[in-house]
Amino acid sequence: MGLAQLGNLKVVFNNAGISRADYDDAVKTTEDVWDLTMKVNVKGVFLGCKYAVPALLRNGGGSIINTGTPWRPSHRIASHRIASHRIASH
Repeated sequence: MGLAQLGNLKVVFNNAGISRADYDDAVKTTEDVWDLTMKVNVKGVFLGCKYAVPALLRNGGGSIINTGTPWRPSHRIASHRIASHRIASH
């Protein structure tokens, strides 16, 4: 179902994020885990905005809300923390 069936787009809420059992600190986290986390958590939000903005502009504007996990001190899950910070800082 698309905009033709649903009507105009006014609000986009990007809430991309994954959490995996094999997250660890920066030394132990594998590149595969890092890449997957960035792909879902950061690129997912980028793609949500990329494809929503033209529809929002056609309709005279709207709102985009991007959320991520709040930053919290921890020595584990380095990739998830950095991805969430990238979303929250832009």
